[in-house]
Amino acid sequence: MELSEQVVVVTGAGSGMGRATACRLARRNALVAGLDVAVEPVLSLARELGGLGI
Repeated sequence: MELSEQVVVVTGAGSGMGRATACRLARRNALVAGLDVAVEPVLSLARELGGLGI
């Protein structure tokens, strides 16, 4: 399923299922807003995905 230009908010994006969900959606071209109580894990996710829309 192509999610190009769809905006998706993922809570808990710093680890576990939230992180996996954010990765999967970003790889399908969604624009992901990743949220978590801890900032560093979300920044790490953004670096890992490079510019895939997070």
